Amino acid sequence: MNVKVKGLEGAKQVSMNTNALEVKINAIQILKNLARNLGPAIYEHVESIAQLCIQKLLNDPFTMTIRKESAKCMRFCIAACHEHPDRQRALFIMTYAVLMEEVAKR
Repeated sequence: MNVKVKGLEGAKQVSMNTNALEVKINAIQILKNLARNLGPAIYEHVESIAQLCIQKLLNDPFTMTIRKESAKCMRFCIAACHEHPDRQRALFIMTYAVLMEEVAKR
């Protein structure tokens, strides 16, 4: 894409690496599908998945798709903890807090 910038002579070329973004979207969709399909069997991995989603993906600055898929993944992770209500409640509260911060920003 060529862009004209005021104060600079001529058009400047701008490029964007969309492949990295596509890989990130595919990765969170795979995690979401695993959490949905494995249900309680993924319980051992819920903490690491939730940490990734809550700390990095729910507030991704680049695309709504990553935030949306991450929220869906958290839904299935929370459901996978149905035999552990304390952990389920904690995950819900952490997810809710991050989502409300994101809503307040926009």
